[in-house]
Amino acid sequence: MNDEETLFTDNVKEPVNVLRWILLLVTWDGVLPVLLAATPTLIRSLWPGNMLVRDFAVVTVVIVALGVRVVVGLKHIRNNYCGPWTQLCQKITLSVMAFFLVVLDCLLMTIPIGRNMPQGDQIFLATSALIYLSCMAFVLYPGAKPCA
Repeated sequence: MNDEETLFTDNVKEPVNVLRWILLLVTWDGVLPVLLAATPTLIRSLWPGNMLVRDFAVVTVVIVALGVRVVVGLKHIRNNYCGPWTQLCQKITLSVMAFFLVVLDCLLMTIPIGRNMPQGDQIFLATSALIYLSCMAFVLYPGAKPCA
């Protein structure tokens, strides 16, 4: 292969699998918050009136969810095809969003979610979810895979 062929073939990359990327985002950042939001209802049905169990479960679940998110997020960043600066920005965004989610998870587990939820709370949660998912779409961006 001559220099001209090398010049044009070194930068060829496979396109990003957008479906896989969105599926990853929805499964990790869609299912986990739903499970967290359902935890208080589950605790109330298993141990009605026991606030100590509820409080312990809320704290424990939030800490475990934080650990799972950070470990899985760092694994995806480490294995993606982005450059070092993009990976650094992804790690910073993951850190900020992890803190943001600890606060949001605590709110999700303490406010009643349902038909009687005040409109202000609904708007806050929808806006928070949109901000979080936008940031996590960047964090979980896999980058374009170089062709072999």
